[in-house]
Amino acid sequence: MADKLTVRDLKPDKHNPRKHSTRNLEMIRRSLSEVGAARSIVVDEEDNVLVGHGVIEAAAQAGIERVRVVEADGNEIIAVRRTGLTEEQKRKIVYYDNRTAELAEWDWAMVREDSESGLDLSHVFDAPQLEALFSLPTFPEVRPDDCVEEGKEENGEWIECPACGHKWKKETT
Repeated sequence: MADKLTVRDLKPDKHNPRKHSTRNLEMIRRSLSEVGAARSIVVDEEDNVLVGHGVIEAAAQAGIERVRVVEADGNEIIAVRRTGLTEEQKRKIVYYDNRTAELAEWDWAMVREDSESGLDLSHVFDAPQLEALFSLPTFPEVRPDDCVEEGKEENGEWIECPACGHKWKKETT
């Protein structure tokens, strides 16, 4: 693995359970543009992104391309010391960091898939949250022929995915 990479060298996790809305990514981009990079991301030995997908996605838009890799085994905290920040930037970075985390959403289908495959999420989500997750209806994979054009009304009933808004014809038995 190279000591220095570019954002393009990193491989996002296709099964990342967090989704980043346009607003979320724009706020991350704005933070990177106004106060620069400060938070670390986590990659594995093959440069697969484990933590920091939103940062990586917004970095290119903010003009940040370089990635510095710091080797770690998990037995020490890695601190990023930012220099040259004004007092206003120091205050802003706190708000940006916390607010961008709030604006990301869970991909509940991915969480459910991971949980059903045996991944223990009981220390991440409490029992009522997991129970609510498993009480949600499942939706078929999106097929372009099944999606409703926006504003188009059809005969019959439709099912709408609460996460993405896609609609499918309700199957009749």
